Amino acid sequence: MNKIVYSLVNYCKQEKYSKVEKLLSHKKKSLTWEDYFVLSSLYLKNKNFKNIEKYSRKILDKLTSSRFAYNNFGNNLFNLNKTDKAIKYYKKSLSFKKNELDLKDSIQKFFKQVSKYRKNKNLNSNKIRSEIEELRAKIVLRQIVTIGRPHFAELYNKIEALVIFLNEILNEFYKKKNTHLNLLIQKTLKKIIIQKSNFFLLFKLNADYENPYFNLARCYLKKNQYEKSVNYFYLANKLDKTNKYNNKILEIYYLLNEKKKFFQLLKKVKKQKKVDFSCLAISNFASEQWDLKNPYSFCENPLNYIYKTNILNSKNFNSKNLKMIEKEIKKNRNKLYTPVVIGHKSIGNLFESKTKNINNLKSVIKKNINNYKKNFSNKRNLMINKFPDKYKLNAWFISLKKGGEVTSHIHDGWLSGVFYVKRPEDKRNLKGDIELTSRFKNLPLLKKKQNRKSLKIKPGDLLLFPSSLPHRVIPFDMNKERLSIAFDMKPII
Repeated sequence: MNKIVYSLVNYCKQEKYSKVEKLLSHKKKSLTWEDYFVLSSLYLKNKNFKNIEKYSRKILDKLTSSRFAYNNFGNNLFNLNKTDKAIKYYKKSLSFKKNELDLKDSIQKFFKQVSKYRKNKNLNSNKIRSEIEELRAKIVLRQIVTIGRPHFAELYNKIEALVIFLNEILNEFYKKKNTHLNLLIQKTLKKIIIQKSNFFLLFKLNADYENPYFNLARCYLKKNQYEKSVNYFYLANKLDKTNKYNNKILEIYYLLNEKKKFFQLLKKVKKQKKVDFSCLAISNFASEQWDLKNPYSFCENPLNYIYKTNILNSKNFNSKNLKMIEKEIKKNRNKLYTPVVIGHKSIGNLFESKTKNINNLKSVIKKNINNYKKNFSNKRNLMINKFPDKYKLNAWFISLKKGGEVTSHIHDGWLSGVFYVKRPEDKRNLKGDIELTSRFKNLPLLKKKQNRKSLKIKPGDLLLFPSSLPHRVIPFDMNKERLSIAFDMKPII
């Protein structure tokens, strides 16, 4: 069963949907809730609403006392625009505690077993291999949430790295024929213990859609019942044991013109240790629209903190490198569907690639990050004063063709950037280029004038800007491909 779940999710990630259906057709009436979950998510991509509802109900039939099952059914009703019906199922989900997608219990039990095994000198490799396969199946199933509702790339990437790690371990076991291989087992257990913190991180990265309070909040927001929506966003914060929905509450206060409540909440946000980039963005926009001093600022006038250079003139980088990078990145053709990118966005961290040209690009970007800091070193603000000495880079590529665009969004990093691999020449206008703005999402403008910058770009251009700065790609109308690598610089804490 564990191998089947792993194969199903793998086929989904590769968009081999016919193989998913073929594999499940052999099971006929013995389908599990996991199988139905894969099928419902598969049809979510194809927008086959009849089957989405059908398979979601099948999950509910299998798991009659599950918070996950009721919440999942509510999610799919919400996507079908059946908001009132979705509310009923979200509220029902609150009657139950069991969440089959919650990784906390599974991971904790697994590591308890690992601790016991390390003290045992007579171990059965088949048993340990089976438990590793079970854990792998549970964490890849968790990726289905990000495939169907892909707002959680960080969680997806963390799981992907650990799946690769578990696959390497399992391959070692598959090669060995003996059932008692103590030396291999002890080495394996030691490797697993080293990765413990990365596994424990997984159950802290929760997807919004698994939180029934968040779901109720967005339902009432859709119905313009703002007071109820705010109350549920606060409850969502409490359930997640974070303050990740404060930006949603601030949005509602802005819509209601509740300046006092808006700034009272910002005071609390400012006291948090973690920088909240969504709150930074909305604080900057609202303060600008209300003509008030911004109490939660990352950098004053963020549009002045845009850095642009072309790296094709550097010693170690030329047009030949661009062509090689295009070949290297296109080997990763796993797609991520997202409401932000109307095109093709890659899965995983591109900068974890071992290829020569991508590593070279990563080095060039790091040098320019140092240049960025030097360029703005005379500024006194949070962004420069707390500029991280240690950081990691996470990258993905975006391919756009005619009709493609990237809608307005922000990143959760510190510094964000884009490197342009291909950009067809277009002398007519700025279509297909990047626009950076102070406007957060599509919140209404109170002033007629909107602060924004549109930049013309060409292959080899490198752009760096604050992660709190909203940006978008203007709709692209050319038949040739526009290819870029986007990335975030995130502090290592």
